[in-house]
Amino acid sequence: MKSLAQPLLVPIRAPGDDPLYRVVQPWHYHWELPGWPPQRLTVPRDFEVDGASVPRFLWTLTGITPDGLHRAAALAHDSLYRYAGHLPAGAHQIQLADGWADSGHLWTREEADRLFARILRECGVGRTRRRLMYLGVRLGGWRSWRR
Repeated sequence: MKSLAQPLLVPIRAPGDDPLYRVVQPWHYHWELPGWPPQRLTVPRDFEVDGASVPRFLWTLTGITPDGLHRAAALAHDSLYRYAGHLPAGAHQIQLADGWADSGHLWTREEADRLFARILRECGVGRTRRRLMYLGVRLGGWRSWRR
């Protein structure tokens, strides 16, 4: 699984929207899977996200807060969850010989969570914290996915 990611640019906190982050320019994540063309996930400008949705009581126990190295992974994950896998046009594309085209892929929650874990690794989140975060979205993410 080769990543084609540019450095993972992260959203900045927009004034007055605390605790939300607003994407100030379209954010792209590129990757490849064996046997598949290159893929791209795009989160549009002005998309708002709350960072990692970690219950406050776990901040002290795990050291995982809404913000940190994992901000880009949380952004990608939140965009997949916001639409419960039914992404709008232009959000998930595959590269063809003549450019990018919508993939038409309907994401599952498990796929969204696996991409989250992959981006966590690429952002430099350590193995133990990565596993805790992945476990958290697998156990608690169903509520957000169904909304």
